[in-house]
Amino acid sequence: MSAEFGKTLDRFGLRRSSGRTGICFDNAMAESFFGALKNERVSRVTYLTREAARQDITRYIEFW
Repeated sequence: MSAEFGKTLDRFGLRRSSGRTGICFDNAMAESFFGALKNERVSRVTYLTREAARQDITRYIEFW
């Protein structure tokens, strides 16, 4: 984690969360979500613009 990122977290009163290398259970929920996003949406669509991708992924997230 970069020093600048750490300072930004500190400034907003946020805590760092870094799981151990190779321990998938530390962030299983996030891994599950992003895996589903990639498999169910992003890999099946060709986006013409970054904005189109942003809007489509936002709709997916709000539905999920």
